[in-house]
Amino acid sequence: MRTTWFSRVPGRYGQAFAAGLLSLATACGTKPYELQNRFPESATIDYAETELGRWLDSLSRITPLPDKPSFVFRCDSAYEKSGKFGYMCDDRGEVVFTAGDPIGILHAVYTYFEDLGILFDMTGATLPTSVAWNRPRGSAHEITPRARWRGIRQHVNFPMDISSYPPDQAAEYLRSLVRMRFNKLVVHSYPFQWYEDDVSSDTTGWAGEFFYGNTHNFSRSPLLKKIATLNDSIFCIPAAEPVYDDRPQRSRAAVAWMGQLLAEAERLGLRVQFSFEPRGFTVGQTVRMARKIVDTYPQIDDLELITEETGGWGAGCTGEEVRQTLNRWFAPEIASDSLVVGCIADRQSDLEYLYRQIGTISRAIGELDRDSAFRQRIDGLKVGIYCSVGRFMGPAFRLARLAAAGHPVAIMPSHGSEGTADAFPSVVRTAGDLAHTELYSWIEFDGLMYLQQNAIDGIGRLLREMDTLAAGKQLNSVCFNHWRTAENRTTFRYAAEAALGIADRPETFYAAYAARLGIPDTAAYQRAMRLIGEADRYSTANLGNIGFCWVGAWRGGGPFLWMGPQQIDRADSLYLEAGRAVASLYDGSSRPAARKYLMLLGNRLSATVQYLQAFRTATELRTIRRNADGTVPETERKRAVDICDRALAGFESYMTGYARLMPDRGAEGTVMSVWFSPMQGLRALRSSLSGSAPDEPLKDDIPRDEPPLPIFEKQTR
Repeated sequence: MRTTWFSRVPGRYGQAFAAGLLSLATACGTKPYELQNRFPESATIDYAETELGRWLDSLSRITPLPDKPSFVFRCDSAYEKSGKFGYMCDDRGEVVFTAGDPIGILHAVYTYFEDLGILFDMTGATLPTSVAWNRPRGSAHEITPRARWRGIRQHVNFPMDISSYPPDQAAEYLRSLVRMRFNKLVVHSYPFQWYEDDVSSDTTGWAGEFFYGNTHNFSRSPLLKKIATLNDSIFCIPAAEPVYDDRPQRSRAAVAWMGQLLAEAERLGLRVQFSFEPRGFTVGQTVRMARKIVDTYPQIDDLELITEETGGWGAGCTGEEVRQTLNRWFAPEIASDSLVVGCIADRQSDLEYLYRQIGTISRAIGELDRDSAFRQRIDGLKVGIYCSVGRFMGPAFRLARLAAAGHPVAIMPSHGSEGTADAFPSVVRTAGDLAHTELYSWIEFDGLMYLQQNAIDGIGRLLREMDTLAAGKQLNSVCFNHWRTAENRTTFRYAAEAALGIADRPETFYAAYAARLGIPDTAAYQRAMRLIGEADRYSTANLGNIGFCWVGAWRGGGPFLWMGPQQIDRADSLYLEAGRAVASLYDGSSRPAARKYLMLLGNRLSATVQYLQAFRTATELRTIRRNADGTVPETERKRAVDICDRALAGFESYMTGYARLMPDRGAEGTVMSVWFSPMQGLRALRSSLSGSAPDEPLKDDIPRDEPPLPIFEKQTR
């Protein structure tokens, strides 16, 4: 058991606390508690004191404190290697928080408050209806985390993630991560998004290419203008909009925003990792770019140099070309390794480029290692591999482990949590390799961004596979991709608990989470979450990128002409059944926390069904007949316009329904994204099939479908 309760601790924790402890200003009568600090001063410890006072105040407003409590922050170096943290409370009520690093003290404080009844989520804290202040007395709660490093990987590349947040909201997002006892933040920047590039060419490539350079100017949409809260016409971080057309100024705004984010992460004690892709770079250019990024963001603890995503769509290559690359970049014993060469076929896509990138990155890391001044500025250098081609991922991982020996390897071996769990056993094969590996899994999959998701089963299965390989030893690092925040509240909570070692089996987690929210029918809640998980798995496997939010995926019309209507119908039925189950739970719950939670979940399930039904309507375009010369007859043009207009009306209904509940800035970004991605693709199809202007407005008489779950619509009007 990694989470241990020690009951009935006799007397005080020890006489060592009696001498030499600094009594802080909190003991001077202005605050209703005393705090002694044995940690070195730091911004994180200062914040821990602030949080201690904040949540004590919140709980004391529910149930008054019986007496003035006393607290101690204690540093124990023996806790640092494993990241262990916890607290002990003696019979007189003094609470000693112990950890080996400052963020561990924060996590010990949050563990204490969780035990007093607070439920910390990404959407905020749920407070108990009463507080049993004496419950912890004579007991202790220590946690040795299942994974030493537990965090979030932010791609900061789409409108629904934090890359559109103003700094104060982005900072609160980080605080929520820490309250859930994550201790790491990984930020990935695609080229020209969050760093300036004056390395790969003679001219400066400015930062600020938000959303891959696709400007989200919503001035032509009355609906988007109505829901926009922080922008006048261009959806982006608010500070960038006034200087949007001035590229150097926009670049500076982007870098300043990221600098503020990383500075807050540093203040909170999070380990900061920055990831970038040296696409097409030479070794020298890669080294210079690494130095420039660390110069730009001195908060970086670890720098990750990751390959460009490999998914089977890259350049073709012969087996001989792959072998030539191996012989050019690697030592003979590495270039001839049986696993590395075992996947080479006469012809394939991607592999030569993948191996070449690993060669460039490993040599660049070697040069950076020899730069002692640079190495004093950061703690770690990592090779990153993003490859969803199953037969290449294992060999690529082996190649990186051999070529960059002594350096950790971060891997993203598939899409979605289930795919990652499936891929893991064939990639990481020994406990020694696992100890030097950082796994990237998924809280949500960006190919299904507009659908409600549940990635819990896959996350749990991956961690159990890792435990088996580790043979009882602590896992090194696991981080999770995500974009939307409030919509993934449940999966966030499971990922946090599972990485700590508190939660394991999803069914047990569902029951405990429902109880803490105040959902009385835990069995019905478990069933509802299983249905969402089933719908998520089915959609991932059978509907590909039906909800992919990259604008470029829709420029040619998107997948409307090839996505299977029968598969859409099946997913629709699963989501509709899940929505009905959640609606029933809402009726049976009386606690405000439960009803608020179920309200949002029900709304998003309702919106998911609307999205699928609008998409299903658009697939009727597959039946449009063409003349022998490829032109579209007039009667078919009219039918195409009718199909597109009905589908577009359905997507607008999705946007309207989704916008009824906007718990965070990311929800606003999701609605924006639908207009600029699938709807833009559909408008392009309407134009190409009918000859109408792409931005021709919908006719007023096009019906808007009624939402399938009226309870949630009624409650949010």
